[in-house]
Amino acid sequence: MTTETILIENEAQWLAERAKDVTSTQVAALFGVSPYLTEFELWHQKRNGIVEAFEENNRTRWGNRLEETIAKGFAEEAGLATLHRPGVYLRRVGQRIGASFDFFALCQGELCIIECKNVDFLEHKEKWTETEAPGHIELQVQTQLLLSGYRRAFIVALVGGNNLVVHEREPDADVQSAIVAKVAAFWSSVDAGIEPTPDFVRDAE
Repeated sequence: MTTETILIENEAQWLAERAKDVTSTQVAALFGVSPYLTEFELWHQKRNGIVEAFEENNRTRWGNRLEETIAKGFAEEAGLATLHRPGVYLRRVGQRIGASFDFFALCQGELCIIECKNVDFLEHKEKWTETEAPGHIELQVQTQLLLSGYRRAFIVALVGGNNLVVHEREPDADVQSAIVAKVAAFWSSVDAGIEPTPDFVRDAE
């Protein structure tokens, strides 16, 4: 399957490209584990060609500010010689799956993905385990690995402002096959105009 690499020049272009695909941050909605989005809501966004608008708040503002610091701190502790923000958007042509990335790094001679998260202590205690990030993050990273073709990714979380928690991931063929199947079924439903059953609690508004 061909992957298209698109150089991102500004936020408006990035959002317009994302509107064409189910992105790595949206995949979780198809599995019912996104804290931000339901499949019903995503279906109507894609059906109507709605371009997302990200509303900045204190958490996202500081998350963006700290992203590079988190990545550099991890690179220093892990002994990674090179680290860069890719500034690209990848799309699986024909499958309408897309992904953006925080950072790439050179890990033992090959490129790997660095996905940064700024997490408060209580959220980490309640929603993370010793071995796993929340499901929507795990699906995000598997989608990124699928599109990039890279063999390693690191979920790097700064917890409570002073504790770096790292989960290393490799491609999971079963999870990635499930992602591709879910996205294909989703786009078939969009093209056919058959909306998914709403979540009557989350979609009521």
